[in-house]
Amino acid sequence: MDKLVHGHRGGYCYEHNTLFAGVLEALGFRVTLLAARVVVGTDRFESRPRTHMALLVEVPGEQRPHLADVGFGTVGALLEPVPLVAGTEFHDAGRRHRLVHAPHGGPLEMWVLEAYVTGTGGADGWEAQYAFTVEPFTQPDFEVINWHIATNPRSPFSRRPYIQRLTPGRHLLLDGRHLTEIRADGAVTTRELTDEGRHGASSTRSSGSTYRTASGYWVQETARSQRDALGPPVRDRRPHPLNP
Repeated sequence: MDKLVHGHRGGYCYEHNTLFAGVLEALGFRVTLLAARVVVGTDRFESRPRTHMALLVEVPGEQRPHLADVGFGTVGALLEPVPLVAGTEFHDAGRRHRLVHAPHGGPLEMWVLEAYVTGTGGADGWEAQYAFTVEPFTQPDFEVINWHIATNPRSPFSRRPYIQRLTPGRHLLLDGRHLTEIRADGAVTTRELTDEGRHGASSTRSSGSTYRTASGYWVQETARSQRDALGPPVRDRRPHPLNP
């Protein structure tokens, strides 16, 4: 909490969604931690390891739980929780998402979060973002996964800056030296930053914060949006170690 909220710093999905889960549980929602496979760019879903944390949230009075996630990037980033319903399309900030089922070898249904991607030359279509089952995972599981992502030399997060900010009007993504802006109308612009000075200056101007804090503001705004969409707090509040 001190790092993300008070320090306005960013972090992995494990930090973002652990904090968000603590807030939701303190408000009385029942939360299950999920481990997802990031499958952008592949149709062999089980060839990818489970490296992403997402949340399954049970909402009082509703039969279906919701997928909530304040820690995923690119076009798959969610501004609002998504009901766990296969085939239904959802819209937020001018973007389109849906959940579908995919065959696999396990006993539980595999869910896939897809985003509608606007390409060039008529190559628009649905693109898989991550796949998951509703098998519960625990913090010790994610401690191992987090160590792997933080120390593996092939991990993208250990080799280059990766900062983003998502608002209803636009999605800003700084990946290494490439700054991409995706607007709600689907317009996409990308440019390469040529030196460290332009890195910092561009990030400050575009996101309204410093280079170091952009992701921290993004997760706070996204968490607030998803929390509000889940409805009012449950009366029976349960204590949680992350609750101040």
